[in-house]
Order: sequence, then structure tokens, then C-alpha cells
Amino acid sequence: MPRTTLALTSFTAGELSAKMDGRTDFEKYQSGCKTLENMLVHPQGMASRRVGTQFISEIKTSANKTRLIPFEFSTTQTYMLEFGNQYIRFFKDKGQILEGDKTITAITKANPAVVTSNSHGYLNGDFVVISSVAGMTQVNGKTFKVSNKTTNTFELEDVDGTDVNTSSYSTYTSGGTANRIYQITTSYTTAQLFELKFAQSADVLYITHPSHEVSKLSRTGHTSWTLSEVDFAETGPYMDANTTATTITPASSGTGTGVNFTASSTTGVNGGDGWQTTDVGRILKFNSGEAKITARTNTTVVVCTITKAFANTDATASWQLGSWSDTTGFPSCVSFFQQRLVFAGTTDEPQTLYFSKSGDYENMTSGTDAADAMIYTIASNQVNAIRYLKSQRTLIIGTTGGEYTVDADGTDAAVTPSNVNIRKQSSYGSANVDALTVGNAVVFLQRAKRKIRELAYNFDQDSYCLLYTSPSPRDATLSRMPSSA
Repeated sequence: MPRTTLALTSFTAGELSAKMDGRTDFEKYQSGCKTLENMLVHPQGMASRRVGTQFISEIKTSANKTRLIPFEFSTTQTYMLEFGNQYIRFFKDKGQILEGDKTITAITKANPAVVTSNSHGYLNGDFVVISSVAGMTQVNGKTFKVSNKTTNTFELEDVDGTDVNTSSYSTYTSGGTANRIYQITTSYTTAQLFELKFAQSADVLYITHPSHEVSKLSRTGHTSWTLSEVDFAETGPYMDANTTATTITPASSGTGTGVNFTASSTTGVNGGDGWQTTDVGRILKFNSGEAKITARTNTTVVVCTITKAFANTDATASWQLGSWSDTTGFPSCVSFFQQRLVFAGTTDEPQTLYFSKSGDYENMTSGTDAADAMIYTIASNQVNAIRYLKSQRTLIIGTTGGEYTVDADGTDAAVTPSNVNIRKQSSYGSANVDALTVGNAVVFLQRAKRKIRELAYNFDQDSYCLLYTSPSPRDATLSRMPSSA
């Protein structure tokens, strides 16, 4: 009997579409499988059963959507961030991060229960975890909401806001601590959570949203996190200089607040619409000085705080406005690339990229030196709003009309203001969902949200190639849309 050699597979290609049945000539056929369910494929080969999950905690409000974002400083300092409706909570080492102990001296058997804890410092609406109580052990390990607080007492509600009735519980005898769940406030609403984009460097996470100023989340300790707006006041970026006859005159030139800036007409301001209330917070630059708009009087007059003194109070037609504002929109995408922080996708300039100064992430002063910040707009036949940025061998750009890469004139050199090269890789288009980096590939949701595609660099072809990765062969409702959908 002839000897039979069994074909061994590594499964590294994952699950193959039913359309691949019989395609033994296809390279990935030899390393794929027909059905792979609840399994993890290992890059080095073979697969293992997917591990289970462990319940850690309920989210703050179960009725609202919540987004979980990883924060990884090192292999030993990793966090999971719970972004909810105008708040962030923090998880580490399989538990929520809690504030320090507050000693409990009494808990009543009543509806609602009243907890005594001298000088607890809690506010109504805070969430606390109670532990180590003797006697009334039914409250241990549970999360409660603070209500009707006084200096030394507070009532208990469940996480949904219903009074906690402890009348049938055991009698409190002694001990116990209360720990407030640590959280910080944000301005991001539930509806905005899944439009947020992130980029992390060490202990700082930069966050973008088209309706909010660029912010950064900074960590200085387990219970010490700060969310603040990034101040680009003296670094830009700025729009192109005014080319109309409209002049701007400051009422004074020295640093200070409450200074009127008057435009000679509305022609050159916001496309002829003049000053808008949404211009508050915007930077105005001319005559070696800079000012931040704090109020709008009318279409030709704004009130400013001068942050950098002007040379004089002469009227000038050579002035610039900051690129990002409530009027023009803020960046919707962010990524690090070659020691620069890159922003993109504002409302008014949806296909423009903003590169920071090399090594100075919050400096957007553009110039011609190799390390200077730079602004670059993708040239295309139509406006293709940028949806995501991912740093790989090159900078990957996903737009509504196709996928692009940024490099230094096709070389591995650093990108500078004089050698930026943007090349289109495909015309599939991307949905407004942040892409994922998996190994050396970028996985993104296609424009119509019906397909997932993988963009990976092919060294043989010296270019990026797309691999169709969805829908699953077990999906009974396979898409009938054309491949470009």
C-alpha cells in the first residue's frame, strides 16, 4: 500500500469563505480552515480555544452605550477606560479603581438605608463600593449610589437610582469601609463616543472629535488623571493669510484682556459672513502678535485677549485665523507617525493633514525646515473626508473615497515639508469608524459598512494590498453589493 502523507495546516489564514472551496491553488487555502468557531489563531501557527470572560463590574448606566478604550503604558501598567456619557471610569488589575477608604460607623435597617461615615466628602450621585461590614454582610462587595448626603451621612440607592431597603438585612454590628469609584468628567456625550479617535504616547492619550477641541488625557497616578484641552495658542495651525482688502485694527497692542478687534468689512472673514459666535476661542495672528477671541460683538467686531503683544495698532490686511474652531470644525482623526503627531479631517478641510513639529507634538508652527510642522491637502477629483489615520511602514489614511499612504517620496526617509508623497492604494472607501492595527496590517470597515477589509504591505509588490475579509461563510445573508460597496 502506498504511503500517504497528511497535509498539515497552521490555520494562520483563519476561516475561509465558501467561495474558496476547491481553490487549492490559492496560497492561503493551505493554511486556512472551513469553520473556526470560538478559537484564537496564533501567528506562529495552530489555534486554541478562546478563553472565557470574567465579570468585573457593571458600567455606570446600563441604559446608555459605553465605549471601552485600552490605555497601555507598559506590560505592568495597563488600564481599561470606560468612556460614558460625560465621564471616564478606570479599571486595572481586574477591578475598578477606587478612591481611599472612608470608615463606616453605622448602617440603618431602613428604607432607604442610611450610612454614617464622618466627613465622607461624597456628593449626591457618586458611586461607592462598601466592604468589610460585620453583621449586615448583605451590603459587602456591592456598588451603591449616594443620595441625600449630609456631612456625616448618606442614603443608599442601587445603581439605577432606586432606594435600597435594608429592613430585612442582618443588623449592622461594626466596621466597614466605603470607597468612591474614581472617575473624571468630560464633555463627550453618549452620541459622540463612537466618533472619538485616540493616539497614545507614554502617559498621554490625545483625543479628537470634530465638535470638540483636541484634548489630552494625562495620567500621573492610579487615581490622578486629568483631561484638558491642548493649547495651540501660539503655534497654530493657521489658515492661509487674508488676500482681500479687509483690514483688522486692534484697539491696543499690549497683552491684556477685553481688547476690541475691528474688521473693515466682512468680506475676508469666514467667507464673507463676518465674525461668528462660534469664533470664540479662535486665534487671530498679525503684526507679530497673537490674540484669542473671547466674545463676538457683531459681524465686524470681536473682543480678544492679547497673548502676544502686537507691534502697533495699525490696520493691516495681512492677518490669519486659526484653522480649528467651532466655526470650521476640529480634527476628527489623530495618529503618531515618525515622531510627529498628525491630525486630520476638520469640517471645513476634510482632506487636509496637519503634522506637528518633529518631537514637539503640540507645536503646529509650519515652516520649511525638515523638523517644522506642515499642512498638506490630499489632491483628488472629489472631496474625500478623512476617516482614520494609522501608522505603519507608512502613514495609512482612510477616506470616504479611497485609501492612501504617506511617505517620503517613496523612500524610508523621514517625512519633511519638502518630500511629502501621498499615493492612493485603493478606491474602496472607509466608514467613519476607527481602523484597527493587527500585526502589520490595518483592518477597516468599508464605506457602506457591509464589508471588512485588510490593508497590508506586500514586499514582493512593494505596495499595500487589500484582502477581503467579510462576511463570514456562515452568514446566511451574504452581501449582494458589488465589490466596491
